[in-house]
Amino acid sequence: MNKIFKGLLVAVMFTSMCACSSDETSQSSQVETSELSLSFFDASVESFDKTRADDDAPKTLKDYFDQLDIAIIPQDKTQNPNEIHVKQSSTDADFGKLSTRLPIGKYTLVAIASKKSLEVTITSPTFASFSDEHISDMASVCQEIDVKSGANTVNAVLHRCFTRLVILSTDKEERNVDKMVVTYKGKFSKSFNPTTGFGIADEQENTYTKNISLDHTGTLSTVKINFSTFIPEETVSLTMDIKLYSADNTPVRSLHFDDVKVQQGHVTTYTGPLFSAGSSLNFAFDNVSLVKSDYDVSFGD
Repeated sequence: MNKIFKGLLVAVMFTSMCACSSDETSQSSQVETSELSLSFFDASVESFDKTRADDDAPKTLKDYFDQLDIAIIPQDKTQNPNEIHVKQSSTDADFGKLSTRLPIGKYTLVAIASKKSLEVTITSPTFASFSDEHISDMASVCQEIDVKSGANTVNAVLHRCFTRLVILSTDKEERNVDKMVVTYKGKFSKSFNPTTGFGIADEQENTYTKNISLDHTGTLSTVKINFSTFIPEETVSLTMDIKLYSADNTPVRSLHFDDVKVQQGHVTTYTGPLFSAGSSLNFAFDNVSLVKSDYDVSFGD
C-alpha cells in the first residue's frame, strides 16, 4: 500500500512539473503586439497641390485617387517574417485608414495612392511597379514606423514622385484629322524606388505609344494629351513624335522633337497650334498641378 502511495505521489509531481514547463514554454512563445492606426488622407489639398485654383479642383485628397496599396514590411525578418499587404478602394468606408495589431518592432511603411485603371505591385521598400508606363496620377510614401507598447498612430504624408509631359494645342481640332499617334522614347519606366522616388529604368531606352481618337460629333475643341511616368534621374531627355491621320489613315501632319527635357516631380507643357499647317509649336515647363521647373524653351519652324 505504501509503495502504491509513493508511486501515485511521483506521478502527480511529474505531471505538475510537465504542466509548469508547458506554461513557461507557452508564455515565452507569446509575442507582445500593439495597435497601429494609419491615416493617409488627413493632409490638406492645399499642402498637397498648391497650384490648383480652379473650381473643379478636388476638395479632399480622396478625390484625387481611386485606390490605395499599403505594405507594412518588418525590418528584422528573423524575428517577424510576415509582411502585411492591403489594397483599398475609394468605395470602401475606411478608404485611407488602416488599423491593425503588430508585434513590437520597427517596420517600413510603403503606400501608393493611384487610379484604378492600373495594377500596383509593392515588392519591397526599393521596388514598386505599375502595370503600364503611363501612370496617370499617383502619390506615395515610404517611412519607418517604430511600433511600441501601447497605441501607435501615424499620419502618413503622400508625395507625387513622377514626371509629366503635356501636349496642349492652342488651335481647335480639324475635321480632316481623326486620329493622333504620339510616341515617346527615352529613359522612363513603370517601376520606381519608393525610398528615393526615382524610376528604375532598363539599360535600353523605352518606347511608349498613345493612340488618340478625335470625336467630331460635337463642337470642335482644343486637345490636351498627358503622359506621366517615372524617370531614373533628376532630368532626362526624351524624343517625341506627333503624327496626325485622316479617317483612312492618310498622314496629315507629322512633328518630331528631340531633347525633350522632363524633370523629376515637374510638368513639361508643349503649347502651340497642332492642326494649322506651317505653324510653330512652343513649349515651356508649366506650373500646372506639379511644381514649375527652371527651364523655359521656345522654338520655331
